Amino acid sequence: MTDSRKQLARTERISELENARLNALIADVVRIDARINEQQRQIAELQQLRDRTLTGDERYTVEMLTQNSVWTDGVDRSIEAIRTTIQSLQGERTKAQQLVMQQRSRVKGLETLLESLRFDVKSKAATEQMLIADEKALNDYVGR
Repeated sequence: MTDSRKQLARTERISELENARLNALIADVVRIDARINEQQRQIAELQQLRDRTLTGDERYTVEMLTQNSVWTDGVDRSIEAIRTTIQSLQGERTKAQQLVMQQRSRVKGLETLLESLRFDVKSKAATEQMLIADEKALNDYVGR
């Protein structure tokens, strides 16, 4: 195997690994998005529950209103905690997206390199075939 073919094979293996890494990074972004969506769904559910509780019967006793207020405050704290988690996840998502963009650039560069190496290998093979044909033609001419 010629050096060009060895380099092409080595670069193809590297390109496959880099593509796999890109796919893993994209999967991380999707996973983070799913977590963000789940957290947002939890906030919506808690808000609906809180709103339904606040629009209850007007014949509440003071004790029931106090318990309701304490419970509502707890729900509000839970919502704020989830929002904090969402902000953290959005930061992770931004970092993951940056890594995806860097990896895409790396993969695109490898694709360009592979294209160049493939052309080089084909060019050398064509040149070799022409040299063999020329040598054969000369041998046939001299052999006459």
